[in-house]
Amino acid sequence: MATLTWLRLSRKVPGMQKGQELPNLEALIEAEGQKPGDDLQLASWLTPLILAGIGVCVFVPLGLFVLPAFYYGTLGLASVGLVVGLVLRKIVKSISPSQVLLRRRSRKLLERMSGLKSILGVEPALSKPVGSVLEEAARIYMKASAGREKVVQSGLWAEAQGRAVHAMEDAMAQMLELSEPETPQGQELLLSKAWVRKLLQEMVELDRALEQHAENARLAALTGSEHDALSGLRNAREELERIETATEELELNDR
Repeated sequence: MATLTWLRLSRKVPGMQKGQELPNLEALIEAEGQKPGDDLQLASWLTPLILAGIGVCVFVPLGLFVLPAFYYGTLGLASVGLVVGLVLRKIVKSISPSQVLLRRRSRKLLERMSGLKSILGVEPALSKPVGSVLEEAARIYMKASAGREKVVQSGLWAEAQGRAVHAMEDAMAQMLELSEPETPQGQELLLSKAWVRKLLQEMVELDRALEQHAENARLAALTGSEHDALSGLRNAREELERIETATEELELNDR
C-alpha cells in the first residue's frame, strides 16, 4: 500500500516545488486507506475456491498415482479455505457502509497524492481550497475518533458519543467526494455546492458539542472528587468526636 513518505521527503528538498501541507488529512488517508474495505468481500469468496482448487490440482494427482492418503490433503485445504472465508465474511459484516466508502476514497486519494506528479508538484492531487476544507474536516473527524478511544464512561453518554462518531464517519466519507475529480476545476465545482459548507458546519457544531460535554464531564469529576474529599474529612472528624465523647463518658463512669 502506498504511503506519503516520499511526498513528505520532497518538501524538505531545497528547490523542490512544495505543495500544500495537510497533516490531518494525510494522517487520515494513510490510516483509513490501509484498512480492509469492500475488497475483503471478494477475498471471502475467492479464498475457499483457490485453496480448494490447489487441493484438487496438487493432491488428487498424488492420490491417484502415489498414495490414496493424499486425498485428505484436498479435504484439508478445502476446510482451511472455508474457515478463512467465514472469518473474512465476519470481518466484512463488521464494517459499516460509511467505513467502506471512507476507506475506498481514502485509498484513491492516497494513491494520487503518493504519485510521481504529486511528489514533484507538477500536478497536485488536490486544489488548495479543497485541500483546506478537507484538512479541517479531517481534523474534526480524527479528534472525534480519538475521543471515542479515550472514553471511560458507559451508558447514555457512551452511546451518544458512538452515534456522533458514526455520524462523523458518514460526513467524512461524503466530504472526500471532493477529491474524486482528478482536475482542480472539477474539485472546485463540487466545492461550490451548498451541501459542502452545510456538512462542514454541522461537523464543527458537533465537535463543539462533544468538546462541551467532555469539559462538563471533567468538571463534574473534579467536583465529585472535591465532594468526596470533603465528606471524608467530615466523617473522620465526626468519628473522632464520637470516640472522644465516648472516652469521656467512660472516664466519668469509672469515677
